[in-house]
Amino acid sequence: DDSKLLLLSAVGSVFCSGLDYSYLIGRLSSDRRKESTRIAEAIRDFVKAFIQFKKPIVVAINGPALGLGASILPLCDIVWASEKAWFQTPYATIRLTPAGCSSYTFPQILGVALANEMLFCGRKLTAQEACSRGLVSQVFWPTTFSQEVMLRVKE
Repeated sequence: DDSKLLLLSAVGSVFCSGLDYSYLIGRLSSDRRKESTRIAEAIRDFVKAFIQFKKPIVVAINGPALGLGASILPLCDIVWASEKAWFQTPYATIRLTPAGCSSYTFPQILGVALANEMLFCGRKLTAQEACSRGLVSQVFWPTTFSQEVMLRVKE
């Protein structure tokens, strides 16, 4: 189409709470191996869509971004956050390996030490910390967040 970019945002107070693995596991049929492979392929295709997307991807994060919701951010072109936003990848806590290329992209952006704390210990980053480390490009005040984002998107 003739759109110039893709804007990802959320309605409500949470940007993304990550994948609901308990829901996915509960839906597994008797052929758990086949279903697990199907889920893994769907997640891989989802992440690949970000990598191969032809237009700029702009993300407006209004609140918490957890798990895959945080992991995909380095795959996007511009990330803006509300002061209320925070970022966490609690993969090790729930006994999962990092998703969304975060084991590669987080050390590149955040540095090895902070990336390891996030990926292995579930460390939570505030919007300001994420901005100072390069995961987010700008942080806006919550009451004017939507207006600031739309102004910049139109520019």
